[in-house]
Parts: sequence; C-alpha cells; structure tokens
Amino acid sequence: MAARWDAKIVGGGHTGLACGAYLARAGLKVLVLERRPIVGGADVTEAFAPGFRASTFAFIMGHLHPKVIAELELHRHGLRSVEADNVISPTDDGDRIVFSKDPVKTHAQIARVSRRDADNSPKFFAHLSARVDLLRRLQLEAPVDPARRDLRGLIDPVRFALRYRGAAREVQRLIETLSLSAHESVARWFDTPLVRAKLMHWVTIGRTVGP
Repeated sequence: MAARWDAKIVGGGHTGLACGAYLARAGLKVLVLERRPIVGGADVTEAFAPGFRASTFAFIMGHLHPKVIAELELHRHGLRSVEADNVISPTDDGDRIVFSKDPVKTHAQIARVSRRDADNSPKFFAHLSARVDLLRRLQLEAPVDPARRDLRGLIDPVRFALRYRGAAREVQRLIETLSLSAHESVARWFDTPLVRAKLMHWVTIGRTVGP
C-alpha cells in the first residue's frame, strides 16, 4: 500500500525544509523531495575549489528569517553563520569601493569618489533600514482576507490597523520605494554614476528588475 502524506514539498532548500518542519510540528505527515544529494538550499556551504568553501546559493543569511532560526532551533542543529563586515566592490580602473558595517569607513570610501554622495550615504542607509524593519514586521503577518463576511472578517482588519496605526507614513514611504525603479530610487540620493551603479547592483541580486 502506498504511503499517504498530508503534504508533499518539492525542493529541500531552506524554504522547503522550514515549511516541512512547521507542518510536521503541527502534526502533519510530510514528505520533502530534493533532487540534489544535499539539502539546505541557501544555507548550504560547499567546497567550490580545494581549500575554498562558500554558500552555494546565497550571499547573505537574510534569506532565512531570525524568527524561523529561533523557533526551529537551527543553531542547536548545526547552523552556523559567518558575517562579513566588509564587501569589496571593484571598479574598472583597478580601484574599489569597500562597503562596511562601520558607516564611518563606508563614508570615507565613497568620499574618495564624491564628498556629497558620501554625506548622503548615512541618510540613504537609514532610509532603507526603516523600510526593511517594516517589511520584516509585515513578513510575519497573516494576510487579511477581504472576502470573509463573518465576525473574523471584521475583527482581523481592525486588529491589523491598530497594530500599524502609527506607521501610516512609513507604509506610504514603503509603497513609494517599492514602486520606483532601482535607478530612480538611487538617483534621489546620489549624483555620481559609479556610486549609483554600485548601489543599483544590490537591487538586481535575486530579483528580476529592469535597468
């Protein structure tokens, strides 16, 4: 007799494994299928040359939400992350711009290209951080179902509005930011083509966007 499953997940990457774990914790019988001989997706470290190892499918650990890491106790099960304090972005002339977690170092690097752009960089990153903080909160929200006509359908939108009653302006800014192209967004803050290009590069990673 064929085995019966409550859920079948195609892909044993970090998302598939997390979904499978949550479903299994809820008491469901789950089957996770993966083509490769190794599971983990963006959270896999593999050797790509003798003596060199790297994350195969991800350049940051931001693809795995901290709440998921904590709830599934992934560190207890062997997950280890190494944070890079600096990211080197080379230029055509053999030089580079180093983007650092230290805003003072990043300011000094951009100032080599443009002092005005350097002075705008802390404001730009603060602007992005505020949008990211709001997005992280929204990630954990169950979407409101506008088609519900019962009591739950009335209560859920009210509760959502109350939780974000002080964030109306922030939501408006988030929508505005997401509606802009990468160039339009960066050009509001920076003048130098080189600095614009380096920052627009981050937008294109993992997303399908126009130039």
